[in-house]
Amino acid sequence: MILAVALFLLYIASAWVLLRSVNSPRLEPLAWSLILVSIVGHSDAMMHMMRAHGPFSIGLLEAISLFAWALAVLACLISIDRQYRALGALLMASAAFGAAVTGAGGGQPEAATAGWELTAHILLSMGAAALLFAAAVTAVLLVFGLCWLLWPMLVRRVGLDARPSSEAAGLAMLLVLLAVCLIVWAVNPFTALLLLPALHLWLLIVSPELRPRPPGALVLVGLAVLPVLLLVSFYAHQLGLGPGEVAWTAVLLLAGGHVGVPGAVLWSLALGCLAAAVMLALTPAADAPGLGEDHPTEVTIRGPRSYAGPGSLGGTESALRH
Repeated sequence: MILAVALFLLYIASAWVLLRSVNSPRLEPLAWSLILVSIVGHSDAMMHMMRAHGPFSIGLLEAISLFAWALAVLACLISIDRQYRALGALLMASAAFGAAVTGAGGGQPEAATAGWELTAHILLSMGAAALLFAAAVTAVLLVFGLCWLLWPMLVRRVGLDARPSSEAAGLAMLLVLLAVCLIVWAVNPFTALLLLPALHLWLLIVSPELRPRPPGALVLVGLAVLPVLLLVSFYAHQLGLGPGEVAWTAVLLLAGGHVGVPGAVLWSLALGCLAAAVMLALTPAADAPGLGEDHPTEVTIRGPRSYAGPGSLGGTESALRH
């Protein structure tokens, strides 16, 4: 009961301070601190409730609490833009009433709930799941949007005047992939064999002189990832999984903690190298300057071919006397 009252007061205070921060920017740190404490405390309360009553004993009150938590997360994302903070404060205040019932349920299983309570439970759970999905998609889009908008400012801050050339980008990609391969080899040498084709074949993509046309370069990228695709296809066939089920299994492995943080980081780096290789493959190889009939040699400095000093047209009279 004390926890439910504390969460209710935290959410109400967060909503009030968030609404006041629209006209008072100095209250923004306090507002975000209260929101963070509220959501973290609510999350800890729900995890304790799951451990106490079991993962399959979520009743109506627990579903209301989960729905309120999803509203709070959505309000947090909406309130990033100051002009929508009034809506965020309203959602945060609504979440306070749902958080007030946290821990009040008896932990009865869903099968024991009958009548309208079962219907309300299902609807609230579906609504919470929909809001969580919307919040996750919004967070991903927000991260990508901020990265896209902040990239020019970061380039100017570092002092780069232009995007790096494809040769420099390819070399950086190979160095990252080599580091990933060495780390994987230290842990599991057999897994490192899956990365060796990429290390060898992508050498032809990195060099502008050796890079084939985009269709041929994409074929090289495909050949490099072919061992991984064959391995995944083998296990999918053995387990009877389709393409969608394989993707969902990968999400469950990551969300369930079966893939640790180091493994997730290595997978992210490897997939990033794959994306860089595809971008390089789609970049046409630049012709070497000064080669071929279409690129005649251009004189850019005054050397022997453009020398116009004394003696360039023959000897002078003073020179001929001596």
